Amino acid sequence: MIFVLRADASDNKQLCENTFKTLSERLSKVKGSIDRYVSQWEQAKKQIHVYEYVYTSSYRPLNLCNVSPVSRSYFKMKDLLYDFKPDISSCVCLAEAPGGFLQCLEEAGARKLIGVTLVSSDKRVPYWNPKISKSPIFHEIRGIQQNGDLLHFENVLSIINSIGIHSVPLVTGDGGFDTTGDYNRQEELSYPLILSEVLIALKIQRLGGTFICKLFDTFLPSTLQLMDILTRCYDHVCCYKPCMSRISNSEKYIVCQGYKGTPTKLMNMLIHQLFHKIQITHWNTSSCFLESVSVYNQTYVDSQCESIQKGVQLIKDKKIKRKATLEQISKGKEWCRKHQFTNTNTNI
Repeated sequence: MIFVLRADASDNKQLCENTFKTLSERLSKVKGSIDRYVSQWEQAKKQIHVYEYVYTSSYRPLNLCNVSPVSRSYFKMKDLLYDFKPDISSCVCLAEAPGGFLQCLEEAGARKLIGVTLVSSDKRVPYWNPKISKSPIFHEIRGIQQNGDLLHFENVLSIINSIGIHSVPLVTGDGGFDTTGDYNRQEELSYPLILSEVLIALKIQRLGGTFICKLFDTFLPSTLQLMDILTRCYDHVCCYKPCMSRISNSEKYIVCQGYKGTPTKLMNMLIHQLFHKIQITHWNTSSCFLESVSVYNQTYVDSQCESIQKGVQLIKDKKIKRKATLEQISKGKEWCRKHQFTNTNTNI
């Protein structure tokens, strides 16, 4: 799913916390229906995703694609490269461990890879897979705090200085938090990290370059402000759902191509928000941008709700299967052919 965001120079529409309240409440209610079936949902969400069996397990015989990725994000980058074809000569991947994007980019011919990720004693926080950390073209940057923390202002500034201003053709931000049991706050909780990723990208992005950033729900003024700013700084901006990302979740990517530079006023505002840890509650935007986001949100929420309801109904009807359906096998093989994976598993 690719949806182009449109914008113009006017600032005559105000985004506020109630702009998408009805849509947000509808999605929250549907997401809440999962709560009664948490254990069964793990299998149901796989059954309703037509591309699930391209790669569904680290146990190879369960997958159509005979590769050993660092993570599922490897396949999402495959989709991104196929559909957008960015310059990958030099890449910076933020909040990236264990390194699925980097693995895919190296295979695709990148010559220099820089990774930034949080260094933590918490075992739930992923770190670099040895396939990545041992690569001769990989460089890790941790910042002045030596921990890769993208929420610490001085650490962010030192990371920017280490990489270099306007030096990188491709920047990605793929961070997120575990919000299991609190899906409805995912957008709010993820915002500070996304703000940091956007700020870093706008500082280190080469003119003409591409920025890819993971988002979740796009209802809050703070999120929409960042999206609006990106439409002002790049020639082409779209919201994108890779085939390998399950439609039942809120994950999506904003893909920004043709970097034009960032007006000083906008950059200072982002720096102020990151330094003071502020989330704005109102933002003036163009009617063109607001209309395009409204259409996108309505379309995405319709699809997401339909997918969740389908999964819940399968649970209620006790029709959960633990094998790939014929449609999943067909779609999975089609995906593999498109991406030139010829060695596929025929025993599923």
